[in-house]
Order: sequence, then C-alpha cells, then structure tokens
Amino acid sequence: MGRTRPSETLNPWGAPAMQPQSFARPAPHAPGFTLIEILVVLAIIALGTGAIVWSLRGNTSRQLDEEAQRLSALLEAGRALSRTSGMAMRWRATDSGFVIETLPSGVAAAKPHPWLYPQTRASAGALWLGPEPILPPQSLVLTQGDGQSGSVRVASDGLRAFGTAP
Repeated sequence: MGRTRPSETLNPWGAPAMQPQSFARPAPHAPGFTLIEILVVLAIIALGTGAIVWSLRGNTSRQLDEEAQRLSALLEAGRALSRTSGMAMRWRATDSGFVIETLPSGVAAAKPHPWLYPQTRASAGALWLGPEPILPPQSLVLTQGDGQSGSVRVASDGLRAFGTAP
C-alpha cells in the first residue's frame, strides 16, 4: 500500500478519497444596487415630490377652485328650481357676491350670496338659468384680487351641468 499524507483520507478500497469540489462558486458581491432597491428609492422620491408640489400649490388657486365648485352647485340648483317652477331665473354678479333672482323681478325675493373669499370677482354680468331645458352656452371667469394670481372658468354648454372648464 502506498504512503498517504496524514491529511488525506482513504476510501473503503484503500485509495485516497477525492474531496468534493463545488462547481457553482458563489459570485463575489457585485457593487451597485438591485432593481428593487432602485424602484423603492424612485417611488419614495415620487411621493415626496408630489407632496411638495401639492403643498406649494397657491392658496389663491385653492380658494378659486372652492369658489368655482360652490358656484357651480348653486347655478345648477337655480337651474333646477327654474325648471321645476317654470319661472325664468338669472344669476347676477354684485359688488360683494352674487344674486340668483326670478324674472320678472319681485315675484320672489332675491337672496344675495356673498363670496367665500371677499377678494373674488366674476367676469360675467348675468347668466340665464332657465326654465328651458336647453340653454345657450354660458360661462364666467372667477378671479381674485387684481386677476394676476390665476382664474377659473365656470361654464355650461347648455345641456350639461355647470362646472369648471379649462
């Protein structure tokens, strides 16, 4: 029998045993980031950017949007009241707000509605609210202060409800 080194082990037949070798060596850790890590970071950046843009949005534009939504709802309520009562109604801007009145005047008391924000102004003098189910297209533009801080257009094509328009 041949001599073996002390560190070698023998198989059952007396031959030196072969040490198992791994053919799939683990790759050394490659530098860089995984795709998942990059996507998570991008999602966090996108959410942060959206939050910042939303918070930096001007107070004036929020106020105008709120005024426009309220005015749209009141114009539609006036339009519905005009249709159900059969009386013609008109929206009219005033110095401090607006009035929705019946025509001819004096049939019902016109209720003044102040603007939610006193610096709000409307460009239109009057809008007709019915009683016809189909009206001509109408619109008005709401601004605040000197009008330099933005505007919102409230409009109807005569068939659809009043709403904000570009």
